[in-house]
Amino acid sequence: MQERRGINKTETNTIKSKKTRYTFRRHQVVYTLLRPLFRLFLKIKYNYRAEKFCPDNVSGPYFILASHTGALDPFMLAMSFKEPIYFVASDHIFRLCLVSSIIRWLVAPIPIVKSQIDLQAMRQIVSISREGGTVCLFPSGNRSFSGPELPIPEATGKLIRHMKCSVLFYRLEGGYLTSPRWGRHDRRGRLSGRVVGSLSAAEAAAMTPDELNKLATGLLEADPYLNNIPGEVNFRGRRLAEHLERVLFVCPSCKSIASLESTGSNFGCSNCDFAAEYLENGWFNGLNKNSKEIISKLPHTSAFDSFQRAWFAELLMDPVKKSHYCHDPVFLDLNEILIRTSRAERNELIINGTLRLFSDRLEIEASDSRKMSFAICDLGRLSVHGPQVLQFYDSCSDAVYELKSDKPRSAYKYLVAIDLLKKYCSETKEEVG
Repeated sequence: MQERRGINKTETNTIKSKKTRYTFRRHQVVYTLLRPLFRLFLKIKYNYRAEKFCPDNVSGPYFILASHTGALDPFMLAMSFKEPIYFVASDHIFRLCLVSSIIRWLVAPIPIVKSQIDLQAMRQIVSISREGGTVCLFPSGNRSFSGPELPIPEATGKLIRHMKCSVLFYRLEGGYLTSPRWGRHDRRGRLSGRVVGSLSAAEAAAMTPDELNKLATGLLEADPYLNNIPGEVNFRGRRLAEHLERVLFVCPSCKSIASLESTGSNFGCSNCDFAAEYLENGWFNGLNKNSKEIISKLPHTSAFDSFQRAWFAELLMDPVKKSHYCHDPVFLDLNEILIRTSRAERNELIINGTLRLFSDRLEIEASDSRKMSFAICDLGRLSVHGPQVLQFYDSCSDAVYELKSDKPRSAYKYLVAIDLLKKYCSETKEEVG
């Protein structure tokens, strides 16, 4: 018995000695070599200016919380710092075979599955901080769809306290109008990034999670439409309105769903005469009398999105309409591809066919009549990565899935509709309980 205990103790010590390490000297070398090249590229292409961070009252390592408006946000933020930064990134970039391996070796980002609570990612964040590394998290978890920063999860405040290190708040301004996530082409106007607030470890520990969340929400808001006044800076580019239907999916005139289409700098409804132009300052201009009246109330993507979300909520909460949509889909999309994913590892093609959203289920049917169906009440958090890939967690199969399409279409409309239908599920369960 004594000999057996000795072996177990040795095995335990061996396991402890093999603790995974995440920070390496090569990361500093990579950042030092690449930073000047990226600074030049970002200045030329986007007119980007990063304000250098000068630590005064706070010392590293840091936990950086940043606003999220563009695909190149991590590169832009890194221009303000000397040390390498370990970014929390969507796990889909870790499913790119050789490319993913190169990214891991060079900068070691932290993979996170957006559509579920990822405890493994949380542990890695804490481990890197304990090793002296600076970690950056985009707390909203998603780039803005229509201008305003997306809501910050409640758990963010708890994570800040758990980190027990200095906290920095970094805001990118002009990002949404430079690189709207729905757009096909980027634009060049005015773009900047800087640290807008900081907390020492002691100051963060003295605040409640709710107070930390409110502070982060206020400091990271970079909504270009916040004051509802057209900006003086023009963001010039090609085909400014192209693919706007990825985020705007309800016609404000005839109220038809998924009938908006874009071409060049214009977009309009295929079912009525609504037509508008997307201007270089990010605002709309009505192209006929009816459209001008509508655009006076919905002058930009943020106002337009608020309208369509409110209209959709009223539609889907109507018991008669909800019953109707159990049999006829709310909307559908052809040639959709359903993939089952494994965290930061691989994709598995499941089925491709027609995707339909009903009030009680999400369903995809192949041409040979094979079908997969997901109950709305079984769906976890939904997210969109990139312009239009919809990711969701299904509790029934305990798996994460992605829906992709080769043609421009709105994944955002599924996110909005399913979130509303899930809310109805929760209310129904509470009433039954």
